[in-house]
Amino acid sequence: MMKRVAYSASLVVLVTTFILCTSQCCKPCDENAKTPVVTPSNNGSFIAKFIEPKSPQNKEILDAVKKDVEKVIALLNERLALPHDISVIFSDDPKGPLYSPGVLTGFSVAGEKGRLIAFPYEFVEHIGDVLVFGGFEGKELNEAVVDSTLFALVHEMSHALIDVFELPVLGRDEDAADSGSAIFLTSLEDGAQIVHNAVQFWRLRGQALDLHDLSFADEHGLDTQRAYNLVCWIYGRSVTKNAFLEHELPTSRRARCPMEYSQLARSWDKVLKEHLRKKL
Repeated sequence: MMKRVAYSASLVVLVTTFILCTSQCCKPCDENAKTPVVTPSNNGSFIAKFIEPKSPQNKEILDAVKKDVEKVIALLNERLALPHDISVIFSDDPKGPLYSPGVLTGFSVAGEKGRLIAFPYEFVEHIGDVLVFGGFEGKELNEAVVDSTLFALVHEMSHALIDVFELPVLGRDEDAADSGSAIFLTSLEDGAQIVHNAVQFWRLRGQALDLHDLSFADEHGLDTQRAYNLVCWIYGRSVTKNAFLEHELPTSRRARCPMEYSQLARSWDKVLKEHLRKKL
């Protein structure tokens, strides 16, 4: 039922794209530069917690996404040290997906308070409903559900990184979290396909929206805008490998995509490199 994401070469690629400089988009790394060593006090990690579902349907959802979620979290923990642990809680609780910085009095998920990421099984079900509406079925549906879940998860993890490391954000926080998720996931071996499946979800959800004035007041970009941004960043990472996306972008935007991706990758590299868990 679950797509198995290929990670065989992902650690090497992750190092070269998400946290360290890449040959495609960043300035050459100085081989003699010293990589910061994280102090023992910075030994935190993202901790995955899967609360036992109450319904058979949510049990199927958990079985479908658990292994891939654990692998993505492990990849981030391999390279980054947090000031403290942050729980990533999948549960029946309908709140989320969201990152809570722990400042809301009385806010808890599955009985846990403080800084945490809440991810409801209900949202995974919502992803599936949207994709089914768009005609997805069988293996393609299962893969798209898992991939869209991973994108949303790393989006929330990006919010957490912005908070705990007090990273500067020039622009909307939600756009920054989208870019963090895209930069990380496209560094995986089959990352372009992972993010492109998420594109399908946002695009289909955008088509189903009944827009009104308050739709433009939300802190998130419109779903269709988010889909176009993601396509641009996938394409911009490698216009040769991802040339199949050319028809999904207008010519004026497509020409800017390599520069957009390069700028985003350099920015994430610069703000995260001092938080490496170990010297590489």
